[in-house]
Amino acid sequence: MGKSERLKRLLAAGYFPSELPPPFHTDDIAKYREVIGKAWPSNSNYKKSAPETFSSPRVGIWRRDLSIVNPVAQYYLSRLIAEEWVAIRKYLRPKNLNAQEVDIADNDLRSVAIPDWELIRLREQEISAEYDHILVADISRFYGTLYTHAIPWAMHTKAYCKKHLEPPRDCRRLFGLSYAAMSVWSSMA
Repeated sequence: MGKSERLKRLLAAGYFPSELPPPFHTDDIAKYREVIGKAWPSNSNYKKSAPETFSSPRVGIWRRDLSIVNPVAQYYLSRLIAEEWVAIRKYLRPKNLNAQEVDIADNDLRSVAIPDWELIRLREQEISAEYDHILVADISRFYGTLYTHAIPWAMHTKAYCKKHLEPPRDCRRLFGLSYAAMSVWSSMA
């Protein structure tokens, strides 16, 4: 799958929360992604925005907070991920980092599959059988609490990122730094 098709999938099936009813969709943003990319302001000229958050009912008395990010911000973040997906996938592939392979699907309801919780539970059991301690992190709500520089530091090391922070043209080739900048810009972090 090429960059343009990855962007199409991320915009069509990865933007709005899956809990929204069918009338709410992003097929047009995905279909006209190239025209939109030329017409919308570049991310360097766009002002920071806040996501729109609302509450959705769940089974029983529980509710789930859902967010919809500004379409311009989502477009540029999705484009960055689509352009850098080969490097991202290479980074995520080692089995010691994740319980299941992460990929952008071209024939699924979501662009990135919902985690297989049973597989994750089995992986935790496997690790706990071998080690005394296991670290489990739920990042499902990490955007509001994660220090944005943790992403590039984890991918490239803190020292390397600090050394290559300036001039800005050097940051673009480091996906982690680009992602951190884009996350701040899009108000997702």
